[in-house]
Amino acid sequence: MTRGPRLPHLTAALVALGVVSTLAVGAPATAHPGHEHSPAQGPVVASPEDYTPGLGVVAETTYTVDLDDRTINVDLVVRLTNQIRDRVRDGYVEQQYFHTFTVPVLAGAEQVRASRDGGGALRVQVRPGDSDFYGLAEISLSPHLYHGRPQTVRLSYQIPPQPPRSGTLTQVNEAFATFPVFVSGDPGQASVTVRLPAHLEVDVVGDDMGSTTADGMAVYTATDIADPAEWFASVVARDDDALIDQTVTFGEHLVRLQAWPGDDEWLEFTADLAERGLPVLEDAIGVAWAEPRELTIVETSAPYVYGYGGWYEHSRSLIEIGDLLDAHVTLHEMAHAWFNAELFQGRWVNEAMAEVFAAHTMDELGLDAPAPDPVDPEAPGALPLNSWANVDLENPETEEQEAYGYNTSWWVMDTIVDEVGVAGVSQVVQAAAERRSAYPAATTDSTWDQVADWRVLLDHLQDTAGSARAEELFRALVATDEQAADMDARAEARATYTELADAADGWALPEAVRAPMTRWEFDQASETFPELTELVRTRASVVDQLTAARIPVPDALQERFEGAGDLADLRAGLRAADDASRSMAAVTARRDGADPFTALGGLLGGVDLHTTTTTDALAEGRFGSAAASAARAEAAMDRATLVGAGAVALVVVLLGGVVWFVLLRRRRRAVTAP
Repeated sequence: MTRGPRLPHLTAALVALGVVSTLAVGAPATAHPGHEHSPAQGPVVASPEDYTPGLGVVAETTYTVDLDDRTINVDLVVRLTNQIRDRVRDGYVEQQYFHTFTVPVLAGAEQVRASRDGGGALRVQVRPGDSDFYGLAEISLSPHLYHGRPQTVRLSYQIPPQPPRSGTLTQVNEAFATFPVFVSGDPGQASVTVRLPAHLEVDVVGDDMGSTTADGMAVYTATDIADPAEWFASVVARDDDALIDQTVTFGEHLVRLQAWPGDDEWLEFTADLAERGLPVLEDAIGVAWAEPRELTIVETSAPYVYGYGGWYEHSRSLIEIGDLLDAHVTLHEMAHAWFNAELFQGRWVNEAMAEVFAAHTMDELGLDAPAPDPVDPEAPGALPLNSWANVDLENPETEEQEAYGYNTSWWVMDTIVDEVGVAGVSQVVQAAAERRSAYPAATTDSTWDQVADWRVLLDHLQDTAGSARAEELFRALVATDEQAADMDARAEARATYTELADAADGWALPEAVRAPMTRWEFDQASETFPELTELVRTRASVVDQLTAARIPVPDALQERFEGAGDLADLRAGLRAADDASRSMAAVTARRDGADPFTALGGLLGGVDLHTTTTTDALAEGRFGSAAASAARAEAAMDRATLVGAGAVALVVVLLGGVVWFVLLRRRRRAVTAP
């Protein structure tokens, strides 16, 4: 949602007012001439609930909506009673009377007429109210209203279609009607009825009204209203079938526009923003819609009733925005097609993202983009952004909290954009969309099954986008006191985690610590640190020994290390790998300095075979088998000198025997020769 115009606070201005004058005439027992005093404004004293003391007002107001005729008809019937008794003073009868009666009327009222029951027309004059949303109709009472002579007065008027962008909350056309509903009367003496065609979709916002249906009309009523000065509602009625449709495309997606009849300017403006703005938004955000979809954008004043410029309903892929041709509001609501509860948890996060990407899109389109106001943490309505929840219309602080929440969330994200750029924030959004952990590993799946919240956002802003200011901003404006304590634990855990990660020399730390760090379970993560310290050292030893043995560090070892959810299992695997690597390093060193007898003994003793078996076992992640093969290789190397010397001696003996045999044969041939 985006902020929009606010309703005025209507109190005494929306209660019937009368003007009282004083008339003194001779008492019946005397012959003194009458004397009329000049009028005096009244009432002089008003209670918090009764704004017309001395004037009894029983009023019934009826609002009738006629979309076919494009009018809202309003009828007020009021019974007025002068409750100020005549007084005898110094031989005169002092009478106070009312000569005018004033009631509020909707802005744009036409054909305003007043009459007295049983009499003729009364003069009525409409003057501006304290805001653009209502006026004041001053009815001249004829005859004047005296004590004991009640009068029934009727006031009627019509609201015709208002020009789009007229700045009023009252509007009616063939497809839509919205108007404030207020009442006049004494406490408990006011009632109101709203009548509309039954086929309309109707929403009543504000104080409760009962509803019935009769003769094809939906009838909403409130009777015996206890405090007319505070009672207030707004009615929104719509017939979307009567809207004017236009469809534009966004890649393989459709954007359906629905405008008020006759408001071609809104249709052209919104179609242009959809066609040019949606591609820019998608490119900047870096996340494409997963499948073809249809987005509907409807022109309506309904958000204004709640104090907003527009809103987005994700379940219906529906945007509803007012008629003000506000590019930032329109693009903000379009951005919510990405930024909603499926991408981020937390209202402020999605609103902040929608604001900054809407402003960026305006810049790209050559439009004048707005900027957030500076933040005052002590401003009325100030609260941690994580406490800024859904709107509570019953909360008297809602208006100030909404203003603070929208501006502050925008300011926080805008400040980060100034630091890391739109591209940096886009990387964070993409990570959230893919549900990636901020503590990833190259060899294992680093996604998790939860929608990103403010904690994941902070992690990615720091680790993915490289923001140095995010933590400070979150502490100051986002986190509650309890969450600030979590951030303290996070800072301590991350310091140790970073040291260990640096020592791991490019390898990610095991899943056993990355998972709780992702979940912000820092006590659990911290419990792993002592053992991880030893495991990281063992990992370094294995890598160093394998390098010395000229054996490539196997991918399986990194996968085992990074994916380990059980540190005890990892410890056993690393110890076996360490044993294997130490044995192989020793074998390699001894072979490098071996004399001929040892080299021959190693060859004959199976060192090469055991080395190959060890290397294969390491590559396959069979570290126990690798340790056993490496031990056999080392044992074979221990026997290599003896085996080599024995082999040479055997060869010498065999060669000596051959020579002796040859010589012996020759000698025998010589003896037997004739």
